[in-house]
Amino acid sequence: MRRERGVPGSFLGAFLLGLAAILVYSLLVLPGTLDYSHLGFLALIGGAGGLAVLVPRDRLRSLGSLVVATLILRIGLDSLVPLGPVDRILRGAVVLAVVLLVAHRFARLRPEQLLGATLAVLLLFALAPGDEIRAWTHFTVSGSTPRLYRAPTFDYFPADSAETPEGTGLRTLGEPAGEETEDMTARRVRVLTDEELDVRLFLPQEGRLTEVSNDMDPTEQFHHYPAFPYYHLRSGGVEAALETPDLVEGVLRFGEAPALALGLTLDAIAERVEQNDGLLDRLVLEVGERIELSPGSVTLLAGVESASAPTRGTRILGPMAGPWGEGIAVLGRELEVFVPEGSSLRVVDRLDSDRVEDLHLAEVLIADVTGDGYDELLLSSIHVPSRILRPGENGEWELLWRAGEDDLSFRFETVSSDEGGNEIVALSRSRVRSHPLRYLSGYRLEGDTLRSTWRTLITLVDVRALDVSGDGRAELVGLRFGEHRFLVLARHDLPTPAILW
Repeated sequence: MRRERGVPGSFLGAFLLGLAAILVYSLLVLPGTLDYSHLGFLALIGGAGGLAVLVPRDRLRSLGSLVVATLILRIGLDSLVPLGPVDRILRGAVVLAVVLLVAHRFARLRPEQLLGATLAVLLLFALAPGDEIRAWTHFTVSGSTPRLYRAPTFDYFPADSAETPEGTGLRTLGEPAGEETEDMTARRVRVLTDEELDVRLFLPQEGRLTEVSNDMDPTEQFHHYPAFPYYHLRSGGVEAALETPDLVEGVLRFGEAPALALGLTLDAIAERVEQNDGLLDRLVLEVGERIELSPGSVTLLAGVESASAPTRGTRILGPMAGPWGEGIAVLGRELEVFVPEGSSLRVVDRLDSDRVEDLHLAEVLIADVTGDGYDELLLSSIHVPSRILRPGENGEWELLWRAGEDDLSFRFETVSSDEGGNEIVALSRSRVRSHPLRYLSGYRLEGDTLRSTWRTLITLVDVRALDVSGDGRAELVGLRFGEHRFLVLARHDLPTPAILW
């Protein structure tokens, strides 16, 4: 019987075609349609039609069937990523069996073709499960933490950098290491219940994040995190602030619901202050020097000397360089900048929401993104477009950049330094669609324009620039929202999309 001409009949041919199909789909097709919406879809239709014309008619059916079977298999396995390991293996075996059986019986693909394509799928899935492969446009995924939390009670935990004797690490909350808990995919009614949680600490070691044991108390480590009004942080985890029936009853009484929420928030703040020895916030600048913020005052401690000033601030932003020299920025209803002056701190600049809309509700980054020696304010808000402000003389502030009026999705994440200067890492939505889903992107500020330097169609939160590999070049470490695990992204200089084209 005559074998159909032109089909990758060998194992190697099907393996290479499978690799190419997955890479092109994940790094060209999906990013194009996600970023450019209907324009990307039209380009996809045109490109697919052009390929269909170029491929000889007697090869088209089998080649197309092999590509489709490969992509269906990859998408099917990707959908199993949130499952636990046992469920993933069992359901993955079912997916493999069904797809391969259909491809063999109805598309007439031979066993060696299916084996080659299957190995291509499994290889790429092992290297980058789920949508992690999209990061390959500009990064490699050089490491990841295990899933730190599986129950559906919390969507998000605080995370920040941690200074240890071994170096800078990353700390967050999660279920106790090594314990098995309910899988994330289990769907149950969310109730207010006590949960056992630990501080999980990860240090950069040999190019990856390695978890190390610690005896940190979450009530001390996350003293500035305000997102637990319905829970109290305890040394053993979280404790419900009230019973679920009380919460339901209070919410159903619509007139009392705002008062209930406000009361819980105030109780959480009061407890935070009590746990933190009367402080709202503290920041260690260097050995022997720190800033402490208590209700009504801010204090700079350097050895045995101290300087303080009254303030209505509730959060320390950190050091900030400007026309005043080196100052300390504190945020509350307004932003105040203090400089030491003898045994006191003097206010040298003050911003409020009358001058900068929604300032007191914004997330603030401080960094020199212009390279002129002055730090800028990078403000992100869900109420008004994100902005970049530069301090000037005589208390004047210059608006360097502002997101579009209809774009409330843009969010600054961190600032990374390299040989080219300071690069802004942000989350920004599709270039065409109005959908609020945001993707990890890099920018440099040039005049009044943010110039895009790279863009990868994955979403991370709590992104930080840390030198995980120890080579002096910072990697990006970010949390997969809803998955409770961190990824380490190492920048590469390969023109991946151009190579694929």
